[in-house]
Amino acid sequence: MGQRRKKRLKFFQSNPWCCFCGGSKPATTIDHTPQRSMFDNRIWPEGYEFPACDDCNHRTGNDELLVAMLAKVRPAYETGATTDNFMELVAGVRNNHPEVFNSIGMLGAAERKRLIRERGIPVPVGMLPSELPIVSLRHPAVAAVMDAFAAKLLMALHYRHTGTILPKTGLITYRWYTNADTRPEALDQVLKVLKGSPELRRQTTSLKEQFDYRFAVESNMRTAVLVEFATAFYIFGLTTSDPDTHEWADGVRKLRPFQ
Repeated sequence: MGQRRKKRLKFFQSNPWCCFCGGSKPATTIDHTPQRSMFDNRIWPEGYEFPACDDCNHRTGNDELLVAMLAKVRPAYETGATTDNFMELVAGVRNNHPEVFNSIGMLGAAERKRLIRERGIPVPVGMLPSELPIVSLRHPAVAAVMDAFAAKLLMALHYRHTGTILPKTGLITYRWYTNADTRPEALDQVLKVLKGSPELRRQTTSLKEQFDYRFAVESNMRTAVLVEFATAFYIFGLTTSDPDTHEWADGVRKLRPFQ
């Protein structure tokens, strides 16, 4: 038996149940969350491999192209370089989500100037406010894609940091913000509570500039996470196995484990 097969069998012995559908099905595949396409040169962090059944693994397949593309929509003047596979992701979104792709467009100059003024978006030296590229993500399919992505990501992190599968009766709540949104002041207070800060690397390569998060776990029942994907977008989410014991803020997205 080859080393790769031995490693795979050992993984399923330690992780026999799917962590995305409440542990209702045996794990038959290894799911990389976040997906490898979100990282430059497909170099993803070690240890972020999760047990999944076939249905849950493939549930977000085409959707992941859109999220990976959004994760790389960050200004070149901030990163200093163009991400390596951005145009491949654009082509994938055009082919698999044509209705979303066709809805993505540059905001008009007047609306861009208004958003910059209202949200305090910094304008680089030498660029006019009307020249700053801000695109629209108003298509309803974007929200559905983010729901599936956020649910999978938050369930995976819950499993990683509690060692338990979020049950079918559990609840996932989240909000997401793009780099055109004003960062809520309340999140600065949240960061004081989220003490966990994991190592995110592949061998000697740190990946924190592309994917980083802070977390806190309460008695293996509730996990709070603030995840940032470079300068593109971030997600604040909670998972709990006992939703009846908590109050939830207005306006958050509320989801269940995959059915």
